[in-house]
Amino acid sequence: MLKVLAVVALVGLVCSAVADANGGTRAKSFFDFSVKSLDGKDVALSKYKGDVCLVVNVASY
Repeated sequence: MLKVLAVVALVGLVCSAVADANGGTRAKSFFDFSVKSLDGKDVALSKYKGDVCLVVNVASY
């Protein structure tokens, strides 16, 4: 569960990075993205479609 929360917590940053890399175009939804898990494997967020997902956008120095 902690791995899932850590992955989902980074989605806000990933969305911004992907949008910049694609010339400002954004994906259609949260579930169009994939992210790296804590063990380095790719995880498609579509895997969690239909589940409740909590997205936490944090910033630090």
